[in-house]
Amino acid sequence: MKKMKITQSLLILSILGISFSSYAQYVPTLREGCEWYTYSWFEISYNTTFQILGDSTINDTTYKKIISFPTGVTPLHFNTDLVREDTNSKKIYRRANDIDYLMYDFSLQLGDTFTIQRMDGGFLHNLVLDSITGNLYNKTGNFLQTDIENMRVYYFHDPEFAFIDNVIWIEGLGSLAGLIYSDQSWNGGNNGETLLCHYDENSFRDFHYIYYEEPNPCESIVGIDNSEILKRVKIFPNPSIDGFCRIEGRDIKSIEIYNSSGSMISGSNFSITDIAEINLSKSPGGVYFIRIMFNDSNSSVIKVIKI
Repeated sequence: MKKMKITQSLLILSILGISFSSYAQYVPTLREGCEWYTYSWFEISYNTTFQILGDSTINDTTYKKIISFPTGVTPLHFNTDLVREDTNSKKIYRRANDIDYLMYDFSLQLGDTFTIQRMDGGFLHNLVLDSITGNLYNKTGNFLQTDIENMRVYYFHDPEFAFIDNVIWIEGLGSLAGLIYSDQSWNGGNNGETLLCHYDENSFRDFHYIYYEEPNPCESIVGIDNSEILKRVKIFPNPSIDGFCRIEGRDIKSIEIYNSSGSMISGSNFSITDIAEINLSKSPGGVYFIRIMFNDSNSSVIKVIKI
């Protein structure tokens, strides 16, 4: 009888769309090679690049050094933040004034309250977790996703200040204000900080639907350098002058072509000969992303430039 009740419960949860395996593994945020590109319009508008640059140890505690500098500028001088992630508790801290301030807590459950901590000792406010889903709502952005499956997206609201936009966290990335600010509405003085795109060695995620100025810094990100993928597939010439590129690889199932806004412009099954051609001759010059799906269910995104 007990076994039957458990089976019935699992069946009900399955009907409701609740899965025990979808979110089985926590995805760390502070992964080597990650970059965050943000846009701010507080008093003046500017773009900022955030990168991980090694470790720093304080009192036997190891922190990642997060450097930030104006996008597109060789960083002779840059700001440095010390951030650490406890993957067991699923919490991320930022160190300032000899104190570790809690930025994210990805162990929260529905209905839990999270208090935004201001490092300057200023105004605090609470956020209530409304939902955890596996995708962003349509109005939030487009993904070219390769290395993170079943990504958790956390939606919060501020019960005290209705005018504050909903706060959104993304496990493995941070928030829609980037990494350093866990609240895009109240982030310690830089109101309006917005994540444009996130990049690592395996993937590119584009959020710049909200971008108001050109050129978009996401279009100048250095190409993905993944030696394992490069062993499996080649795209050349890249950059391409006429828009024609050749794909050669093995075990490729299909390819999809996305523009710099994250919209798919074409897709097709891969040729049985493991050779295919990309035709961007009628598309404007710029940056495109080729998503390659392999027969073993892995995938990767490679940047292609049409001059």
